[in-house]
Amino acid sequence: MNKMILDCGNLCHIAYHSLPEMNRFEKSTAVIFGFMNLLFSYQERFKPRDLIFCWDSRKSYRKIICPTYKLRPESTDEEKEEKQVLYDQMDEIRTKVLPFLGFKNNFMKTGYEADDLIAHIVRNYDDQYIIVSTDQDLYQLLSEDVCIYSPVKKVIISEKAFIDDYGVLPNQWSMVKALGGCSSDQIKGVPGVGEKTAIKYINGILPTHHKSYVSITSDEGQKTKRKNYRLTNLPFVNVNKLDIELFSQPPLDDASFINFFEEYGFNSFLSNIEQWKYTFNMLNGDIPF
Repeated sequence: MNKMILDCGNLCHIAYHSLPEMNRFEKSTAVIFGFMNLLFSYQERFKPRDLIFCWDSRKSYRKIICPTYKLRPESTDEEKEEKQVLYDQMDEIRTKVLPFLGFKNNFMKTGYEADDLIAHIVRNYDDQYIIVSTDQDLYQLLSEDVCIYSPVKKVIISEKAFIDDYGVLPNQWSMVKALGGCSSDQIKGVPGVGEKTAIKYINGILPTHHKSYVSITSDEGQKTKRKNYRLTNLPFVNVNKLDIELFSQPPLDDASFINFFEEYGFNSFLSNIEQWKYTFNMLNGDIPF
């Protein structure tokens, strides 16, 4: 696989919920440790030629269209403090750790989600990609040259596997979500329509007399579909131009990794530094990116 794209916020949440608390000089480091451990494991397994890191912006243009988009219940003070611990480490990975280690393709754009950046990249830069994420919205990007690795299920999802499982083409997936809604994103679909019914409608096998068919084809149903499609289709289209330029990754320097591991007290990584050097092709400064 030529390039690997990481849905970084997604991976940070996985690390946050799977590791016990870790501290260095009274600063939490578990998410940083977990993120780097996942990065190492994916590089070792898939051996991509290049790594691309995509991050969510905390501001969302989608909320302009739908104020309830991803709206969560009000957090307690304790929950807010816990989230801030996560967010602080995410910011540190993006703004300090990855640049220090020498990774160049590290992107966040105000108002956009990582999904949007990933979609922009795979649709504008012809190559072979493996996307690492649990986000099902990304299914719409599957193709002959794009697959998805689920870090929770630990399975690779191909275009063929998706079609076999769902019975629709990847480019129809955003319409499935527009009609059926998405509970995780707080997108309300057409009343009475879920994922399976939406797929039947798209495939033309939902009877015209069925109440869900009537609901979808009604004026209100079509209005809901159009509004939701703007939320579910990737990348999000906005008046601003989403321009991302991929860089040629220069050789990585093992000294930077060693300094980083020492600074954060990641002794288990230090004890395995030769494997890190081998996995990231840092031997003799020769890296085939």
